[in-house]
Amino acid sequence: MDDALREQSSGASWSGFPDMADMGIRWGTGFHLDSPPAVPMLGARSFGHDGAGGHLGFADDEFGVGFGYVANRMVSGEDERAGRLVEAVRGCLEG
Repeated sequence: MDDALREQSSGASWSGFPDMADMGIRWGTGFHLDSPPAVPMLGARSFGHDGAGGHLGFADDEFGVGFGYVANRMVSGEDERAGRLVEAVRGCLEG
């Protein structure tokens, strides 16, 4: 796990969307690492991937959590639905 969670790349990338060239996303070995606010997860041991429409799936071995959110509709602009759910999970774990 430690090797898989080691950051492999970060910073500006070519995403096909000029205004999204550097969203601060960090990559491990084939998946995103915790990269708030672009990809909100629980912390340093979180890894997963987001998707179009607000989808987000990740796991965190420190907290023993697997998380999946699939949206049933796309929204325009900032989509904070998954982020709000992650914060609710964080609140449950800390509370």
